[in-house]
Amino acid sequence: MPKSYYLKKKITNHIYGVELFTPPQPPFYINFHNTDPGVTGLDSVELLSDRLEVDFLVSEDTLTKRVIATNTAEVVFGPLSSGESLTASHITIWDSVEDGELLYYLELENTLNVNEFQTLVIPVGALVTEEV
Repeated sequence: MPKSYYLKKKITNHIYGVELFTPPQPPFYINFHNTDPGVTGLDSVELLSDRLEVDFLVSEDTLTKRVIATNTAEVVFGPLSSGESLTASHITIWDSVEDGELLYYLELENTLNVNEFQTLVIPVGALVTEEV
């Protein structure tokens, strides 16, 4: 899952002593987009009026030298009301329920379609960020 411009800049500046970076603290939040949100998250409109809260568990694979964060609980959205639908092609992870900074963004492998009266459930471990 690619890092946002904000996160890349903060990490790089911290590593090279330009500016100390205090990492954002949980909880984190997700939203959906129907076009690429870009590295700032501003290139497309967020589809949900309220971002969904997500808690992550961080683990390390010492063999492959990867650091992986996965969601620790199901994320539930819906059910949608009569006449509502949602079609999403991208997902974003934010540090705040409102405004805040985009941390990660990703194009979904398959377009997500949720129709009226349906509920979207993202299973435990399905949201993954990985640092290689």
